Amino acid sequence: MTPSSKFVVLTTVLLIIGFAFALPALGQRRPGAILERERDLQNRSRGMQKSENEASSPVKRRDPRLAFAQIKEDFKRIQVVNNTLMLAASKAEPLDLKFVGQSASEIKKLAGQLKSNLTLPEPEKVTKHPQGERLRPMLETLDRLIIEFVNNPILKEANLIDAQLSGKARRSLDEIIELSGQVKKSSEKLGKTVQKSQ
Repeated sequence: MTPSSKFVVLTTVLLIIGFAFALPALGQRRPGAILERERDLQNRSRGMQKSENEASSPVKRRDPRLAFAQIKEDFKRIQVVNNTLMLAASKAEPLDLKFVGQSASEIKKLAGQLKSNLTLPEPEKVTKHPQGERLRPMLETLDRLIIEFVNNPILKEANLIDAQLSGKARRSLDEIIELSGQVKKSSEKLGKTVQKSQ
């Protein structure tokens, strides 16, 4: 026998012996552990596939022109709704509570949209308006807040950068959102009281 054929025979014998010892050990592996490992691999594979899909899909960013158009529209609309509401509140006759509630709801929605579309810093402090005030004084305070917001120089001058004015604009919006919510609740509560008394 040549030395190379002896080497082949020896290698074959060693492989057979190795398999003889390995087979019982493989048989002792629990099927549950194998299934768990397969599930883990499948989950990782799915996770990688999802990551690849997300990476390949284009990032959805809001078009700045659409955001600017929305800001412009909401800025005008909040003033129109407020002016109409204040015109109704200035009359001597009783308030149309349903109209007041709807207007306050729209003001709250518009202020919320302006807050999310404008990149304004967090305010240092937001004034909490006491609940239970009479409706007309609440409407006057709301009107003052809206006028203060729309006349803020930061919203009128494109190149103006002022942290204090930006914070003031954000604070005004937060107060408008809070107070318009109170006005809506108060008008609904008064409306129910009027209905009961009739």
